[in-house]
Amino acid sequence: MKPMAAIPMTQRQVPVRAMDATAARNSAMTSHTRAHHWAHAAQIMQDMRDGGIELSVVTFGAAAAACIAGRLWQKALSLLLELLDGRFGVEASVVVVGTTISALRQSSQWSAATHLMEFAENQGIVANSIIATHCLGALGEGQRWQSGLVLLGTLLRKGCRPSLHMFNAAAFAMGANSWSEALDLALLEARRRGLEPDVASFNICMGTCGSSSMWQRSLWVVQEMRTTAVQPDTITCTT
Repeated sequence: MKPMAAIPMTQRQVPVRAMDATAARNSAMTSHTRAHHWAHAAQIMQDMRDGGIELSVVTFGAAAAACIAGRLWQKALSLLLELLDGRFGVEASVVVVGTTISALRQSSQWSAATHLMEFAENQGIVANSIIATHCLGALGEGQRWQSGLVLLGTLLRKGCRPSLHMFNAAAFAMGANSWSEALDLALLEARRRGLEPDVASFNICMGTCGSSSMWQRSLWVVQEMRTTAVQPDTITCTT
């Protein structure tokens, strides 16, 4: 049996060099973002595309993080849509989708956040509790509390594993519009699903009751907090 011909060193090293080139630039983007050099980080990805250097899901994540830090939500959204369209042969991840939706939330782009979640689901990226929390938070900041209730119900029916952050975000979305719904979500419904309310849950409820001038309910929330031995924080004391 003839021995297999040795693979030339140059052929063996090409994939390694390509991987190293991608990893090095991903690391550089992360470093620039941490140093608040967001434009430099974004330019690195553009140079990678122009130079034919292989992109990875980490590349898109690093670029999205740079856009978020620089409050460039339009750029972050554009990058993710390209990724989801499959133009680069890179499979999108829940983390990158969640990161981009977080950027939209921080920029008060609630409509874009919810539409992006729907688009991602159509592309096979099923929303998890992190994505759901960011979308619910975006709706809350956009004062779309009714849409928040609908979204929460839809996610739970689809089998999204709930988290306390999800219920807190949904309760926050209620604002002064529906204090009773806020209390039910953050305290009662969360417990029904095996989640114990934390200090953020109680702070949200007290803030909602206070905004609605429901001081009796605020006192009930305080008593409930003492009963469950949840320790107050500085926000509790100023709510």
